Amino acid sequence: LVGQPIQLAGHAGGDGDEVVPPTPVERPARAAERAQAAAVDALLFGVLLALVVYFTGRAARVGLGALASSWPGLALYFGLLALFYAGYFTGTTGQTPGKLMTGLRVVGGTGRPPGYPRAMARAFVGLLGTGLVGLGLLPMAFDPAGRAAHDRLFRTRVVRN
Repeated sequence: LVGQPIQLAGHAGGDGDEVVPPTPVERPARAAERAQAAAVDALLFGVLLALVVYFTGRAARVGLGALASSWPGLALYFGLLALFYAGYFTGTTGQTPGKLMTGLRVVGGTGRPPGYPRAMARAFVGLLGTGLVGLGLLPMAFDPAGRAAHDRLFRTRVVRN
């Protein structure tokens, strides 16, 4: 490196050097930011579930009480819908609508979204870890990058731009 010119980001040298744009700085998402994104997603998903239940009742021409025998099937459907919701958005862009609204995104080791299979598996393990009294979130308190168990398992991290 001795004797080589130093190129500063955003500075064009006098001898025709190109302007190098500064790279954005990523920082790990804080637990409160992740909780805020999850709350937005839960609200949006709750509205979606309410619409599904409403239109299911309308299509069957029965009230909510009459759907009681269908609740196990609806619960399975809702679980699959939750996996698809998180897996699709996270796998495509790294951002669910809640993460998009809060400026967060999920990235893998390359800095890109994790892809569909990994995002679906991450969502499944994340739901399990959160459902088990939050035990899957406990590693966030000790990890410098703020990663939960599902982030560590699938080699992802949640960052803020």
